[in-house]
Amino acid sequence: VCDGQLLGDMKTFKKQFEIPIVSGNDRKATDYERELGFKTAASLRAIIQPHFIRRTKKDFVKKQQKLFEISNIEGEGVKYIPTEVKESPAPSPRKDGGIGVPKHDFVVWAPLAMAQLEVYEKILGTRMIKEVVKGISKKRVSKDAFSAMTALKQISCHPATLGSKMREELKMEPSILNGEEFLSSKFDVKELEASSGKLQALVPLLANLKEEGHRVIMFSMSTRVLDLLEYVLRAYNYSFVRIDGSISSMSARQEIVTQFTDDPSVFAFIATTQTC
Repeated sequence: VCDGQLLGDMKTFKKQFEIPIVSGNDRKATDYERELGFKTAASLRAIIQPHFIRRTKKDFVKKQQKLFEISNIEGEGVKYIPTEVKESPAPSPRKDGGIGVPKHDFVVWAPLAMAQLEVYEKILGTRMIKEVVKGISKKRVSKDAFSAMTALKQISCHPATLGSKMREELKMEPSILNGEEFLSSKFDVKELEASSGKLQALVPLLANLKEEGHRVIMFSMSTRVLDLLEYVLRAYNYSFVRIDGSISSMSARQEIVTQFTDDPSVFAFIATTQTC
């Protein structure tokens, strides 16, 4: 497929497949172009299908999935997480002598909590967001686009992770996430959970994994999120180790990794490469 034997060189592929398919998907395409694009796409799929292995969810998730309920902030039970899958195929030996262990991925949809939605809507009304939308409509990327995306990503984790500049614009109180002072505080963990759909999904998931004898590794691009995770782990008495950007020594990092891999009593590993 990739070396040109099946679909020809790039010039041939563009002429026979890419151009008709792209033209057929254009909103100004004629009926003829749409029909040609559809038939060309079907032809392409038929040609490459025998050369690709495609596995769908039904191939490995049991029809009768065990689900547990996670209560959202309004108190309604919401079904999210499949916790039972088909038995994994027998591990196969790798060339390096190790064992290849099958991996299953589950995407967990965690709706925003009410506290997140309120701040999210406020951000959408800010000058910065309006400038970004204005720039997109004129087919140019505003310099504020990255800042806008960052703010919305922060809110999707927890309102407390929102940066100081945006908090000032929204006239919000300073964040409770202030490093060691936050980690040593007596803040109610239930209040933290109530303000984040992700925490509402994570906390019962951790309990379920712990009960079944699993261990977890959690990554984040932000040490603020890591502080939240650490506070939650401490509140529920889960043993854990942590690596962030403040640990620059390779030997110190390796020591922490070794502690997690060698000590089965350590339940969680939280890590980030960021320092802020």
